[in-house]
Parts: sequence; C-alpha cells; structure tokens
Amino acid sequence: GGHSDSLDPSTVLEKRSDLGEEERAAWSYVRIAGLGCVPALCCPHHDQIQSNGVPRAGDFDRMLLRNPGEVGVCIDNNAAFVVEGDSWRTLSTGPWEHAEQGGGVQKKVYDNGAIVSTPLECGEEPRPLSELLLPPDFTHLP
Repeated sequence: GGHSDSLDPSTVLEKRSDLGEEERAAWSYVRIAGLGCVPALCCPHHDQIQSNGVPRAGDFDRMLLRNPGEVGVCIDNNAAFVVEGDSWRTLSTGPWEHAEQGGGVQKKVYDNGAIVSTPLECGEEPRPLSELLLPPDFTHLP
C-alpha cells in the first residue's frame, strides 16, 4: 500500500479554481493500494510538507501505528527505492539530511508502541527483499 497526497486539490489533474485558500488546504493524506510488488507500506516524498501544511513523515508514522503489522519504506525527495526481482537497492542525488546515512530511504517498523526508523544504505549492490520484511507476528495486536 501507499501513503498518498491524491486528495491534494493543488496537484489533481482537473484543478478547481473556485476553492478558497482554506478549502485548498483542507485535505488529508490517504492510504491507497499499491502495485503489490513489495509487501510494505510506501511513503514517497517522506521529507516533504504538502499544501495542507502537514509533514508527511509524521502523518505516515500515525498511519503505520494504525497498521502495526506492516513495514514502512520511506523515500525522501531526490531518492529512489529500486526493486528488481527479489532484490532492492536505493539511489540518491543528495545532498540532504539522510544522504550520508542512507540516501534518503528509511525502513520504519512498529516496536513496543513506537515507530523505529532505520536508514537504508545507498549503494549499487542489490540486497534481498526478505531482509526488509517482517516475519508474520501478530502478538502486538489486541
């Protein structure tokens, strides 16, 4: 699945010119179905704030808290998470906050009531997708 800004009236294909400034900012990020290539919840533009004024990173963390059995893959602007078969790698154009640590791509998981973030290394060598995914474990659910 994915964390989407599809409801942002400033970026939709057919923009409405009759909306005031408050109405243009009164939208929420939504969860969407992904392509099914990776069993994870993806957040593009993770380091951005869209026209609603809400940082994507914080909203994504709240979405992941509502879906604690999933892995989050968070991709900053100017970065890419590349999947080829059963392998992954990250690319970046840097420089920005995470360029030294992980190329602007992070893995986020729910752990004991909190979201834990791990920068993913940027490199040319593909790594197995299996190392990103969580084993089936539903002990955290009520």
